[in-house]
Parts: sequence; structure tokens; C-alpha cells
Amino acid sequence: MPEVDALIIFSCGGRFIAFGPLMKMEIEGIQNVWNAPMAGMFSMAELGRSTGGNLEMHNMTTCVVTLKEK
Repeated sequence: MPEVDALIIFSCGGRFIAFGPLMKMEIEGIQNVWNAPMAGMFSMAELGRSTGGNLEMHNMTTCVVTLKEK
């Protein structure tokens, strides 16, 4: 993986309800892959571009934004 300075994580609140204590394992897994400071939150839906380029509402997803200073 490329080096990053920080991560911002947005995870669906439904995942927290569905996975319960397993969410800790997912967050630790992300930390182990990137080894960078993290901040984030559980949300109630995630917006992102679909394959066709349209802005769509996604559900039960985790979005990770990586930050790197130039």
C-alpha cells in the first residue's frame, strides 16, 4: 500500500448494528494495513459515485479516505 499520513473512515451505522463487536476487528484491520492515524464516524448512509458517474446513496458500506501531504 502507498504511504499515507492519515485516514478518515465513514462506516454505515447499520454495519455497527449487524457486526457488533466484530467492528473492532475491521477497524484494527484497516489500522494494520495503513499504519496511520485514523478518525471517523458511523453514519446513516454514504454518498458516492457509481460506475456511471452518478452520485448514489450507498448502504452498509465503509468508505476510507486517505490523506497524504504533498
